[in-house]
Amino acid sequence: MPKKYMNQTEYAKHRGITRQAIIKYKKQGILKVKSDGNPWIIDVEESDKSISENIAADHHADGRPPGVKKEPVENEKPVSEIELTIIEAGLDAEDLTFNEARTFHEKYKAALAKIKYEERCKQLIPAEKIEAEWIKICVSIRTKVLGIKSSITPLVNEYFDDEESRYNILNAVDRVICDALNEIAVDK
Repeated sequence: MPKKYMNQTEYAKHRGITRQAIIKYKKQGILKVKSDGNPWIIDVEESDKSISENIAADHHADGRPPGVKKEPVENEKPVSEIELTIIEAGLDAEDLTFNEARTFHEKYKAALAKIKYEERCKQLIPAEKIEAEWIKICVSIRTKVLGIKSSITPLVNEYFDDEESRYNILNAVDRVICDALNEIAVDK
């Protein structure tokens, strides 16, 4: 048999609800306190009866009675970090106090501000920009490497009198350059 009187924490455990729900029910006058008027001591029998009469069992969309903690579902993905934090804390957004809701809201705003700050400080760069810059760099390197043959042609002509030797050297350089570029270009 349950105790005749309980404090708020004990009564929350007794009913399987959060302390925030206890506070909410107390403000609404649903909970009955000890007859001597002590607001911290709850009359269990009278409060159980009052809750049964005043609170609809289908208050939540998922059928939980008001104030009953929502258990996180393993495969359920929260929409935001705020929801994840609320679920991890074993709370329901409807049962949060104003200060708890404000704390979650401020943490979320701080996380967003950090992301924007990192973007502005160039610590966080969108992948599309990185890819576009990388393509520019690769095209520039390819152009310079392809220009090596035309850069060394005057030197080869200066040091080799023989037309066949010049031709063979320049073709060898061309093959090495093309092979290197082809090897780099192949998706692995």
